[in-house]
Amino acid sequence: PNLLRHDPVAVVREAARHNCLQDCLVTIETPAGTVAGHCDGIADDGALLLNIEGVMQQVRAGTITDYKALPSS
Repeated sequence: PNLLRHDPVAVVREAARHNCLQDCLVTIETPAGTVAGHCDGIADDGALLLNIEGVMQQVRAGTITDYKALPSS
């Protein structure tokens, strides 16, 4: 069966488990301009969740231009 068609949220959650950007500082060139923030995960609809200056933003389109692992606390 086509899992993406029957359970797209399960596919996104599996992708989130392998998210190499989790807890990184990420810079993305979007159609609206460049954004940078702390990656807090992937939303159920597949958007990248970025914490930008304390505000959670969902990025659905763009090109990742840079990312850096944040130091462990």
